[in-house]
Amino acid sequence: FQRFQPSSHMACVYYIFRTFCLSVTCVVFTDSKVFQLVCLCLLLLMWMVYQIRQLPWRFPIANVLDGMASGVLVLTLAAVASLRSPQDQQQMNDHAHAIVLLMIAGVAAFVAMALVFKVSHALYKRERFLFFLTHHKAGAAV
Repeated sequence: FQRFQPSSHMACVYYIFRTFCLSVTCVVFTDSKVFQLVCLCLLLLMWMVYQIRQLPWRFPIANVLDGMASGVLVLTLAAVASLRSPQDQQQMNDHAHAIVLLMIAGVAAFVAMALVFKVSHALYKRERFLFFLTHHKAGAAV
């Protein structure tokens, strides 16, 4: 809990859930390497979007390094998947489709998050203070 800011106390739960999902993905989906790749990249992309949006780490450099590490890991997964020698043409097509799907899903997730953010700020915009009370008589014009 000391790694995260006090305002981002739920990030610890999300971090543990992300780690659990990353490990379970490789165990559950042993038959389809393409589906493993897509699931791993989507999980890492979702964490990266959350991490960049919330900045949960206590120190700013940790937020930057975590975002960069997640991005490099996603790019490495995609690059290694494309370098793997396919057994047949169908498997190579599956890899290409998975990588394209991953890129489209990443862009769509980013656009969706941006729209949700803008709509939520437009709908729930409220005044910071309903009344401003001051204890200074000069500031209160008394």
